[in-house]
Amino acid sequence: MKQLLAFIALLASVQFSYGQITVDNTQTPEELVQNVLLGFGVTASNITYNGSPVNAAQIQGNVTFFDAAGTTFPINSGVLLTTGNGIGAVGPNTIGSFTNNTPATPLVNTDPHLNAIANAAPTNGAVLEFDFIPSGDTISFNYIFGSDEYPEFSPSTFNDAFGFFLWGPGISGPYVLGGYPNGGENLAIIPGTTTPVTINNLGPGVGQYPQYYVDNQSGAAYGTAIQYDGTTTTLSANASVQCGQTYHIKMAIGDALDQGWDSAVFLEASSFSSNGISVEVTSAIG
Repeated sequence: MKQLLAFIALLASVQFSYGQITVDNTQTPEELVQNVLLGFGVTASNITYNGSPVNAAQIQGNVTFFDAAGTTFPINSGVLLTTGNGIGAVGPNTIGSFTNNTPATPLVNTDPHLNAIANAAPTNGAVLEFDFIPSGDTISFNYIFGSDEYPEFSPSTFNDAFGFFLWGPGISGPYVLGGYPNGGENLAIIPGTTTPVTINNLGPGVGQYPQYYVDNQSGAAYGTAIQYDGTTTTLSANASVQCGQTYHIKMAIGDALDQGWDSAVFLEASSFSSNGISVEVTSAIG
């Protein structure tokens, strides 16, 4: 009996390693949208990467596929948008200031929507845009934001930021885009608020919304799965839309001020979806 109890105690003390995510860089941004991100009830077109449909048809280092099967990371697979190369997201968390950079991008540098939420000039990053038509009256998708700016630079002037900016019928907001006189809204917000998810708005040093922050220093949350020191919990982006109408979405992420300390957004595969419209048919007998 003593030997059995000792064996049970040994098992309880072991910290198992659940492996690392894998990052695959063999699909273009256009293929990742069409084949990975989209789910039920949505069709997409006019896909661009950093402002160009040509770029969207070419493999890019910071728009990649990730697979977290066999790890403790909460999203099993999907599309990864990063300020550095996607491969930099692969764990384990061995350093508190990891950087695996892509070059600074002029479009990201001058992006007015990232500037607005970061309150600082973005440098390198990724801007993925496309039009879509929903088959229902809502759209939603799931994501996790992670960064090596956490925890040391939360808050700080290095306010790495991202946004899911939406324009179209019935949408209004402060984000200006030609052809949409009512402006657009950002779907990447802290639940129950209109506050964008950024390093300065959600993190260990901010003092608010601790329920949405996950500490991963030394793999505390995800074992050896990912590199980033901290992440959000799994969050959902949602919007009310009009069935059959055309909308435009921009998924953008950028480093703020410098090009160091990578940040990323994990977008869950097949989660970009629209609820179907149900029609109830009744018959009258008389």
